[in-house]
Amino acid sequence: MERLISFFGLVIFTGIAILLSKNKKAISPRLILAGVGIQFVIALLVLKSPLAESFFSWTTKVCAKLLAFSTQGASFVFGPLASFDTLGKSFGPDNAFIFAVSISSTIIFVAALVAFLYHIRFMPLVISFIGKIMQKLMGTTGAESTVT
Repeated sequence: MERLISFFGLVIFTGIAILLSKNKKAISPRLILAGVGIQFVIALLVLKSPLAESFFSWTTKVCAKLLAFSTQGASFVFGPLASFDTLGKSFGPDNAFIFAVSISSTIIFVAALVAFLYHIRFMPLVISFIGKIMQKLMGTTGAESTVT
């Protein structure tokens, strides 16, 4: 039943998008089916493939390690304001999180990391690679694929 709800949600959202379109003749059924097909294949890989499961497990560990660096940076800059333990002892466990301190440090760290990856020309390679794959699979232009 839950899978049917997801399927009907996909159909309804696609239908709403088509109904609200100004140029219905420009809608490509091939493009819609290719996009849904790619999502379905990715979902199967993620949910059913042991290789994909180990890959995502590894990426989760890498991301957790990167976020730990941002927490260390926040502790360096903000001191005890970035410590959940210290704030929890002082103000209780419900008040151990300061949004501006914790989130801003993560945003700044991720922005700096992406800027560095752009500087060493790694991100353009990744974006170009993914754009070319999307261009082949979906039949879109290079600019459309890159933006997507």
